[in-house]
Amino acid sequence: MAIDLGDGVKDLFNIVKHKRFVIPAGVIVLVLVMAIFIGPKVTGFAGFSNGLDECKTDLGICGTNVDSLTTTNTQLEADLAASQNTIVEKNNEIKILQDQNTLDRENWEADYDKLAGKFNTVVDKNGNNLCCMQQILNPDYDSYNVEDGEIKCSNNGTFAIEC
Repeated sequence: MAIDLGDGVKDLFNIVKHKRFVIPAGVIVLVLVMAIFIGPKVTGFAGFSNGLDECKTDLGICGTNVDSLTTTNTQLEADLAASQNTIVEKNNEIKILQDQNTLDRENWEADYDKLAGKFNTVVDKNGNNLCCMQQILNPDYDSYNVEDGEIKCSNNGTFAIEC
């Protein structure tokens, strides 16, 4: 029992049989078709495409990071400016306190000098008066010392008396 393939198919087989270029052309067409469907995976194009997608994702992350860093930098610059203003204010306060301290010290020194002068005057008058009265009893007394907060008459003291 023979199968009738028809005249067109018979002609194709006859062409293929007699023409040697058809088989290499068919192989080339087959290779091209396979290259289109399988080629990207074999040639690495699919990996390159995936790598490109990863790069796009990484670039998006980098863009987000740059935005975040820009915001942080802006905040840090604002904080720096505020800190510099605070330093200027504190330096002004220090200057005011130093000036006030100088005035307080000068006032204290002036007050001390006044009090020391008054004290010396009081001690001198009282020492002179006391030792002049005691000189009546002991004529050797010609001076006095101030020891432990007391006036002590003597004949070789630090402060001379005038009676």
